Amino acid sequence: MVQVEPGESISEQAVRSWVAEALANFKVPAYVEIRDDKLPRNASGKLLKNVLRGEGEVSFAETM
Repeated sequence: MVQVEPGESISEQAVRSWVAEALANFKVPAYVEIRDDKLPRNASGKLLKNVLRGEGEVSFAETM
């Protein structure tokens, strides 16, 4: 999942090629989701991975 700044844009292929410069081929993601809204984080700033996966008890709106 990639968060872009408002007014900016990037393609999934651009993300994959940028990642491929530093990682082995098998580590390059097959799927990239690009979002304009902020990624959910807890009070200490860590990403809420369970919310991103849709498995969390906390809704995305509650993390804003």
